[in-house]
Amino acid sequence: MAKGPKPQRRTFRYWLQQVHLWIGLILLLPLVMMGITGAVLVYAHDIEHLLGQGEPEVRTTGEWQSAARLIEAAKAANNEPGRVPIAVRWPNEVGEPAAVRLSRPGMAGERPQFRGGQQAGPPGGAPPQPGQAAQGRVPTQSPFAGSLQILIDPVSLQVLGTQQAMTGWVRFFHDLHGHLFIPGGVGREIVGWLGVAMLVLGCSGLYLWWPKSGQWKQAFLVRRKAKGLRLNRELHGAVGIWSLVIFMLVNFTGVYLAFPQQISAAVNLVSPGRDMRAAMFQARVEPMRGTPAMGIDEAVELA
Repeated sequence: MAKGPKPQRRTFRYWLQQVHLWIGLILLLPLVMMGITGAVLVYAHDIEHLLGQGEPEVRTTGEWQSAARLIEAAKAANNEPGRVPIAVRWPNEVGEPAAVRLSRPGMAGERPQFRGGQQAGPPGGAPPQPGQAAQGRVPTQSPFAGSLQILIDPVSLQVLGTQQAMTGWVRFFHDLHGHLFIPGGVGREIVGWLGVAMLVLGCSGLYLWWPKSGQWKQAFLVRRKAKGLRLNRELHGAVGIWSLVIFMLVNFTGVYLAFPQQISAAVNLVSPGRDMRAAMFQARVEPMRGTPAMGIDEAVELA
């Protein structure tokens, strides 16, 4: 009795092709959504100008005012107690307004809970002992959330308008892209795992694309005579390899934004570094005894 053909052995390449294929198919719509919303956010400023929602034009000419004067003008225009200035932006070019960002009301009172000195000490709130490492935390909410931006003529100091931090359609796309409208950090984690899936797509795609000896030149091109399935394969491979570096960089940075502590811990195993965000919130800056604190203009000049 004749025996049938032996079943073909499933190789690592075969299973990797299946992983690559099914990740792409299952996550097609979410990944397309992330790409579209990300592109909209990148060009949000230009889109606002096209829709007539851009910042007002400045027509006065002359020397721009100092940071301290801009902050004074912004504070005078604000009628909400508890807001403190957290950022100053001069125009990128003549004709644009300057901007002063005021925090959400009461944000300054939130900072102490993230200070290293108040987290590292023994129970009861006692200060940490000398040499004891600070264990401060990084806030989950951005300092810019709920902030107010005051637009100011950098020459005359005239207040041109106020803007809430990311409102309207920009906020819609930001929340969809950042956490899928799911609060409590769960949405951001889901977006982070989508980024991980895209990294898997990139790595598996590179392995599957890797050409055999003598076929390197063809692997980067799409032949004119290619048709049907062959055309799709060559187009997929060529576009993928030419954009791979940017693709992987964008997705890795997105995963880092979703899982900063975990990625930092992994990177520190190879190259120890410092989380500057944590350092910023843990720092306690006080003037030297008998020395007054420098003004904002002195700090800007020093920087």
